[in-house]
Amino acid sequence: MSSSPPTALGVRSSAWIIPWEKTATLDQGTIDTYRVAGFPALGWGAYTISFLPAIGGVVAVLVILLTLVPGTDISLVWPSEYVILIVWFALGAIIYAIAPKERDEQALEALLGDQYAELGAEREEATSGEPSR
Repeated sequence: MSSSPPTALGVRSSAWIIPWEKTATLDQGTIDTYRVAGFPALGWGAYTISFLPAIGGVVAVLVILLTLVPGTDISLVWPSEYVILIVWFALGAIIYAIAPKERDEQALEALLGDQYAELGAEREEATSGEPSR
């Protein structure tokens, strides 16, 4: 089972228990850190918290959909609020279309900074089978 990367707060809190280098090698990162350190309740708590963004996303989509249903307390007022909604969607589509697209390698280098060169050497080593010098 793959998991999403741990949050910065999760990494900081688990670093008090196990160094982040070891945490990075565990299957579920911060969640496993607590289990390995002997705190299974904290591990289950971290696992449970990892679902909160998904639940929030589902609720947000439901609220947006309910605004489109006529007759509900939160429905949009015709026509002004529907026009505003369409303008926002159009504006978002235009900005998305004209925004410069970043290549995966560029985005990865911007995200990892100095660690990017190290990752590249490890990737070459893994594909070639020979250690880099």
